[in-house]
Amino acid sequence: MRLLNKRTHIDFMAKSRSMAVLSAGLLLVVLLGLLLRGIHGGLDFTGGLLVEASFGQTLSAEKVREQLQGQGLAEASVQALGGPKTFALRLPKKLAEDVGSEQARQQLIQALRHIDAQVHINRIEYVGPKVGQELARKGVMGFVLALLGIAVYVRLRFEWHLALGAVAATVHDVALTMAVFVFSPIPFDLTSLAALLTVVGYSVNDTIVIFDRLRENMRRQRKLTLWEVANLSVNQTLSRTILTAFATLLAVLGILFFGGDSLRGFALALGVGIIVGTYSSIFVAMAAAMATGLNREVFNQKPKRQDDGARV
Repeated sequence: MRLLNKRTHIDFMAKSRSMAVLSAGLLLVVLLGLLLRGIHGGLDFTGGLLVEASFGQTLSAEKVREQLQGQGLAEASVQALGGPKTFALRLPKKLAEDVGSEQARQQLIQALRHIDAQVHINRIEYVGPKVGQELARKGVMGFVLALLGIAVYVRLRFEWHLALGAVAATVHDVALTMAVFVFSPIPFDLTSLAALLTVVGYSVNDTIVIFDRLRENMRRQRKLTLWEVANLSVNQTLSRTILTAFATLLAVLGILFFGGDSLRGFALALGVGIIVGTYSSIFVAMAAAMATGLNREVFNQKPKRQDDGARV
């Protein structure tokens, strides 16, 4: 395949403006969705009672919801898991607090047995409001610290224009990956946060490989313009970028289809993040760096060193 060798001559920089419009449009859609729909917070952050139950008969989520309403549990949310017999049912923390965690647990189990006497309770989890708030606070803090750490590392490794480009691409990837939780019923919990952090690391790694090749080519290709060197660098690393994304997606698909319901949100977010991260490494990171005023003089100010670019 043409894309899997180093002889491609695609003018990626010429497409950067149209890709910037595309990215801006997608980011706007995600932002509007976040403002209008919000995110379905998982039990880890919101607190409450979660029960995963398997019924002996085929039921719809709407039927289970109606039955629970008749049992005085109108506030319970119902989500199908992997088929018409297994469901995740959650009581909000306010209701669980009002009747007590143990009483709420017994009330929900009795309501499920009223629907189907053969119901099997797969798991029960209760997270108190203080624990949920603490997990949310630490999760946000860990995410912010990870982004700051990456920003500092990239700044020490590269010129500040390239550092800003890498950070911009990373923020772009995280924002677009959040669409998974904005436009789907998948709850955002600790595994979802882990998926976002994994996307951050993957995106930065891809971007650093391209920036390393750019810096190396700037020293070797003295007669080429910055635009031409940027295109050359992306083309030279294109096969590596695509093959890495493809191999990683294969592993993620295995988790998605065989990892069970608890890992489905993680795998879906990670898969979307890999695709978005590959796109941003090719189209967003370099264009963002050049938009900050990157030019050949920036590299000429650096003392010439032995080749330290990533070998692809």
